[in-house]
Amino acid sequence: MVYIRKKGKKYYAIYRKNGKEIWVGGATPEEAIENMAKPKLSLKEYVEYYLAHIEVKQKTLESYRYALQSLCKAVSKPLDELTTVDIQNWLTNLNLSNRTKKDYYSAVRTALKQAVSWGFVRDSPHVGVVVPQTKKTAGRAYTAEQVKQILANAGELYLPIILQLLCGLRVSECCGLRRDRIGDDYITIDAQLQRVKKTREGDIPLVVPTGGKTKWALITPKTATSNAKVPMPGMVSDAILHYITPYDRYHTGLLL
Repeated sequence: MVYIRKKGKKYYAIYRKNGKEIWVGGATPEEAIENMAKPKLSLKEYVEYYLAHIEVKQKTLESYRYALQSLCKAVSKPLDELTTVDIQNWLTNLNLSNRTKKDYYSAVRTALKQAVSWGFVRDSPHVGVVVPQTKKTAGRAYTAEQVKQILANAGELYLPIILQLLCGLRVSECCGLRRDRIGDDYITIDAQLQRVKKTREGDIPLVVPTGGKTKWALITPKTATSNAKVPMPGMVSDAILHYITPYDRYHTGLLL
């Protein structure tokens, strides 16, 4: 016996099989019934579909891929038969640090919640999984003497190091800093240099040889509010004037 139930904006054909209640979704009651006859989507097939249809940065995509493929190797069954116990056993048996386990679980949780949004499953089995806790570490700052020692031994890395130490830039932000983003007493941070397979709207590909399938690009922040103007101490502006050269081999406009 099959009956139809509406949940949110979707309709579900509901029936029992081997003592288990099965929900099959669709945009209309007729589509839900039609979907009952379709072959079940395996976990591996869903992961491939998910990775091909999400819009995230290349680095994020690769981290999701590692996590989800790890789950697929541990569990081989239809997506709608994946259980909380399956995920718990996979997570517990991973030979990784608690920090990495937590990251892997986060990727799996995001993918399964999307499966619910797309109507592949009714509920996500990630609910109830016990995630290992990570120890919080207290932040530590360099002393003035340590900063002096670092800069004294920086060599050709003096400029990027002082940008990180005194302006708080990330490595990718230092590498993606363009010369026209340097003001009199501030630096505008609006891009990061990364290697990607494809760029999104607003990203700037650079014509720089990489020797592989990826390419260098200036990746723009997800939101305009992520752009920032960072105060630039005189020590940093002096370093820029002293260490920067006019030579820009690939005409990228980058500072470093």
